[in-house]
Amino acid sequence: MPVRPPQAIRGVSSGSEGPLEEIYPSIAMTGLGKTLDRLYNLIPQGFGQIRLSYLLFVPPTAPLALAAYFALKVTGEHYAITNRAVKRVRILGGRTVQQALLEDIHEILVDPDSRSSFFQTADLRLNDSQGQTLLELRGVPHPDRVVAVIREARSARQRVAASLEQIAARSS
Repeated sequence: MPVRPPQAIRGVSSGSEGPLEEIYPSIAMTGLGKTLDRLYNLIPQGFGQIRLSYLLFVPPTAPLALAAYFALKVTGEHYAITNRAVKRVRILGGRTVQQALLEDIHEILVDPDSRSSFFQTADLRLNDSQGQTLLELRGVPHPDRVVAVIREARSARQRVAASLEQIAARSS
């Protein structure tokens, strides 16, 4: 059996796809979540960072929000970032619904109209070099961090591809 050199990141190799992160969308992506976000931000006055509307409306609507949360976790989708692609994956069965290869992603846009201040989410659009949407990720928690993860994965993928081309050129 041939001895393989150690990997730079355990479990991730340039020759196979490896998971980097899974992101589960918020209920903010649903109609109920959007309604709750508007309701929770209805009264801007409050005490420090706690709005009066949080105190008035969150406790009575918490059962609705929890029901939507559990429904999404059982029947919904999650987003998987790998060393090769960004994917929408069904929670039940684990089937990939849609994907965008990292090398095809030219631009990552955060939709400003989709930002939810209460849930701290937004929708992301992954576009190709012609501006066409390859993949839309809805209800992403902490979207700016997720954008940074995708950009880093894309950059790493480009550097690996360039290194492999250089190695192949030397050996031929």
